[in-house]
Amino acid sequence: MAASDVKNTGSDRGTAPTRRGFLEDLMDPTCPIPIYAYRGREQFLEDFQHALDTYQSTSEWMLLTGVTEEIFRDEFLESEESPFSRLRSYDKEGQILLLRMTVSREHEAAASEFDHLLKNATERQGLRLKSYGGYHGMEEGGMVPDRAWRPLRVPRDRSAEWPSAVLEVSYSETRKKLMGDIPHWFYASSGDVKLVLTIDIDRHAPKVIIEQWVHDEDSRRRRVQVVNISRMKDRVVVTGAPLEISFERLFLCAPSTPYESKIRIREEPLREFADSIWEEQGYKEIERF
Repeated sequence: MAASDVKNTGSDRGTAPTRRGFLEDLMDPTCPIPIYAYRGREQFLEDFQHALDTYQSTSEWMLLTGVTEEIFRDEFLESEESPFSRLRSYDKEGQILLLRMTVSREHEAAASEFDHLLKNATERQGLRLKSYGGYHGMEEGGMVPDRAWRPLRVPRDRSAEWPSAVLEVSYSETRKKLMGDIPHWFYASSGDVKLVLTIDIDRHAPKVIIEQWVHDEDSRRRRVQVVNISRMKDRVVVTGAPLEISFERLFLCAPSTPYESKIRIREEPLREFADSIWEEQGYKEIERF
């Protein structure tokens, strides 16, 4: 994603998604994700290989249209056979399936390193989180997050099906896809997901943007923080730090001790986090004296 794409994040607020399919914006001709119509198992295998051979340098993703609920359940939902098992999102309204063709090193490094970053920050405060990925509400049309978290114990009046916070990483994706993911998490979980963290990785320069999004009582998404990390010549510039995450939203309860305060990730760990991504992109680390 070019720097011009990630800097213009648009409004900090947005309306709740309607019944329109949440993946339909990706059908835009300007979107780099290749689109194929589902025409049976054998044709899908051919189309997947064609997409992989043709588009993997520009996109990790593939869209399938015409995927009915019956096809989704019978062919994809619980399949362990690749590439049927590579589904990431299913849009029931639009009958659209999003599959991940490949996972880039940059994408996986961002997800795994941020998971470590958050768990280290909570453990320093004597707190523990359950970290996981997986399918959330896929039967009804849903997504697989890059990472997800919730407290070890959830309130009695709340389902343990949904995480309290999710992470979405954008590397080859468009900004449009990322902005579509955010409201869908709040909508699909009926508000059980309290926080969406996003990471935008610039494909063409050493720049990373971390954003926090929450769900207001009026069903609008709201961006509450932006942290920019970039390398300029011989130094790394961080703005918006520290990253501060609400204890209540993450642990689903009000703080009861002095240790149960905002989760803070300070500038130096954020620099190291960005360095781990840039290393995968081939940027040499700046020597520090």
